[in-house]
Amino acid sequence: MQDLRREARALKECVADLTLENRLLKKSMIADGGDE
Repeated sequence: MQDLRREARALKECVADLTLENRLLKKSMIADGGDE
């Protein structure tokens, strides 16, 4: 059961990292004047 909890935490961190990268990407695209 503990392994499952550890995996869940790792997954959450991974998702958080991706979300953060996505946000930064969108910001830089907006700064560059991209519409998408």
